[in-house]
Amino acid sequence: MSLNFDFHHRDEMEQHQCDSRREGDWIIFHCPQCDYTRRLNWKTGDMKVSGGSTYVMHSGSHLPTGINPGQFNPN
Repeated sequence: MSLNFDFHHRDEMEQHQCDSRREGDWIIFHCPQCDYTRRLNWKTGDMKVSGGSTYVMHSGSHLPTGINPGQFNPN
């Protein structure tokens, strides 16, 4: 018996960029293009995901309020 999986390459998948906000201990990523939401508790590591499609790659990042990403030098 063999199992075959058809994995999509990341470049072939539809990609959505999520917005983020913080509510208490939760960082919430929300997709403005669909109903995808990911809630991450930064203290406990708990995560809750709702909505979205398995055929869409969601990405996003979160920086605390007042942080200017242009001030950081990766070197």
